[in-house]
Amino acid sequence: MQNRIRIASSCIVGLSLWLSAHGAQAATFRVQAMPLDKALVVVAGEARVSIGGLSPAACGKQRVVLSGEMSVDEALTHLLSASPCTVEKLGPGIYRLSLRPPPRRPLHPRPVTPDRSEPAPQDVWVTASRRVLPLNRVLPAVTVLHTPQIYDQGGGLADLSRRVPGLTTTNLGSGRNKIMLRGLSDSVYTGRTQSTVGLYLDDTPITYNAPDPNLRLTDMARVEIAKGPQGALYGSGAISGVVRLVPNRPDLNTVGLIVSTEGMATEKGAPSASGALTVNLPVIEDRLAVRFTAYAERDGGYIDDLGIGRTRINRTRRDGYRLSATWVPASDWRVSAGVTNQAINSENTQYAEGVLGPFRRDVDHAEPHDNDFLQAHLTAERALSIGDLKLSAARVVHSLASRYDASDLGPLIDTSDPRGLAYDEAQEIRLDVQELTLVSPGDGRLRWLVGLFATRQAEDVENTLTDLGQAASLYTEDRKDRLSEVAAFGEISYDLTPVWSLTAGGRIARVKHVMDAQIDDGVRPRPLATPTFGDERLIDGQRNDRHSSYKLAVTYRASDRLSLYVQSAEGYRNGGFNSTAFTHLTPVPPTYGDDELTSYEAGLRWRDAHNRLRLDAAVYQVSWRNIQGDHLQANGLPVSLNVGDGSNLGLEWSLDYAGAAWRWTVAGLINRPELARAFDPAIASEDAGLPGTAQNMFSARLRHEGRLKRFAGAGLGLEANLGYTGLSRTGLHQDASAKMGGYMAVDLGADVTRAHRRWTLQLTNATNAGKNSFAYGNPFNLDHDRQFTPLRPRSLRLGLSWSY
Repeated sequence: MQNRIRIASSCIVGLSLWLSAHGAQAATFRVQAMPLDKALVVVAGEARVSIGGLSPAACGKQRVVLSGEMSVDEALTHLLSASPCTVEKLGPGIYRLSLRPPPRRPLHPRPVTPDRSEPAPQDVWVTASRRVLPLNRVLPAVTVLHTPQIYDQGGGLADLSRRVPGLTTTNLGSGRNKIMLRGLSDSVYTGRTQSTVGLYLDDTPITYNAPDPNLRLTDMARVEIAKGPQGALYGSGAISGVVRLVPNRPDLNTVGLIVSTEGMATEKGAPSASGALTVNLPVIEDRLAVRFTAYAERDGGYIDDLGIGRTRINRTRRDGYRLSATWVPASDWRVSAGVTNQAINSENTQYAEGVLGPFRRDVDHAEPHDNDFLQAHLTAERALSIGDLKLSAARVVHSLASRYDASDLGPLIDTSDPRGLAYDEAQEIRLDVQELTLVSPGDGRLRWLVGLFATRQAEDVENTLTDLGQAASLYTEDRKDRLSEVAAFGEISYDLTPVWSLTAGGRIARVKHVMDAQIDDGVRPRPLATPTFGDERLIDGQRNDRHSSYKLAVTYRASDRLSLYVQSAEGYRNGGFNSTAFTHLTPVPPTYGDDELTSYEAGLRWRDAHNRLRLDAAVYQVSWRNIQGDHLQANGLPVSLNVGDGSNLGLEWSLDYAGAAWRWTVAGLINRPELARAFDPAIASEDAGLPGTAQNMFSARLRHEGRLKRFAGAGLGLEANLGYTGLSRTGLHQDASAKMGGYMAVDLGADVTRAHRRWTLQLTNATNAGKNSFAYGNPFNLDHDRQFTPLRPRSLRLGLSWSY
């Protein structure tokens, strides 16, 4: 009945029969305290004007009062002043309601002083849909983590994954991890295949086939996670979704300073410490501002290595900064520029060997890792009469270097010292990205966007197998890849009726990939009768591919509290080349082909009348064809293959409650990833599922906020978080793959906020969960039952932040 009343009231407003020219003339209005949607109907009737567009019910139920002589324009402006709606005059006696667009200034979504209160959903603006929209207008498949959730959960995406069912990362170590969404994983290894998740820093893609650079989430406004294939808007490599890291932007009007420091003690581990500084400085009020963030972090180790005779070997340093500037030369112009730089230096990997204990191993050589990341960007935006135009350009330089102990190759190859082998990987990626988008203005009945995208990537790889005893290289590969892509994309949404909307999007792309590799292969099998010299090989290849992808969605807004949708979307990844191989041991196929993924999804978003309780839910069915996967050969070297066709059926849900003093969230994911058809039974078995993907995940968060009256009314927050990760396997074989997961992690925290200071106390992994979080550390030791990656042991963290 209430829905019928809302629809009828909308029809009365939209179908007012008498359109007069008296909108600007004064009239006397008498609106007693009543809900806003009814007040709009009354004003339309009294002034005899037509108000179309958005349903008045979408503007809220707050009670309003209007009394006195004023114009229709003034009356409508007064009624809508505290609502999320605005009104536009289209002609004499004709008005259109729409959602109020986000303000252009201040340009940062969060204030410079860290606000620890979490905004209501309608107050959060997100950009994962390539247009700026309030969260309550975005499909439930988008999850947003806000400033307090980011600050209180640590320094990277791996820390946030416990908050988002369906978001998982491997646990190889900082700067080495792989991101996965919705149970869609091709492998737990990072090889030649492109990532299944598109990782973005604001508008810039920052990975291709490299691991997550693990940018420290300092001074971030929010993290947006769009689940499901995003090929139509984001192109190649977003077949399971997109993760966007959105930093705070410079504030044009406020001088601000944030200083934070923390220390952490780990049970049976070395201490850790970190510090961060953020400065916001308006140079010209309302015109020009700069913002600078710098941080340093030292993570203490907790793994002991008997082979090299050292304890707490997995110490890690992470240092970085971010500098950004915003210039507003005119009210309809905005220019932004910035640079992000970070360096990670890990002294060793963090896996153990289960037969020696949960935090011990016996490896002959240290396995350090360096991960250096640099990104610079320039963006210009202008508001035109036909829409908002944005032109962005960015440069990314990502350098990685890793060493692995390769002693297990000793029995296979001829070498003077079987325990003196080390394998080094060095990779440098240089990525140039340009994008032009035009987005329709406002939030009218017809909404659209179009865009052009171009990228050019250069990747240089050098792999070396060294006999450390002889200081001689047994194998050297010098490979160069050059990849260029141009694409056109667009999306259009149309409100068929006030409650039904249709969205269609698509992308066409052309990709050129050129590869050449020079290999000096001196690896020979045992036994070897006579000395030999290395074989030189030259490998080259070229691919020219064309791709297209689509998105179709239908949305039904049953009321201002309930929305339902169905959607179908595609994603894809480019094929590539194999070159890394000890040819006298194992040959590899020279190429692997593209893969494609199609998803069918239905979901809902519901909230109660007081906007305190909110439910998001989605069920999806995925068909994944010609799956690319990085597979480890018997000799430890990776090879990229098309392993088969797969599918996944899943249900994800999140239930949130936000009261005056209590907030809680419970969320879960149930999915059934399967390899429906294996191309090669020697590589994959159809009963093993997909690697690294847990069938069940669950998380819960409970937070209480109150006051400490004895301490000048300081704010007190108490919080508990738990996350369950179900069982999964590292590989594509049921019997040969090691198990991991099947554990519950619990974190507890308390914080006190007084004036500009905030103290935090957190106990992470409170129950000291010790099960295997990841079963892969060294590719040359394929006896995976020995490899065991524990969670960081129980740790107590104390932090202090001060803002001005």
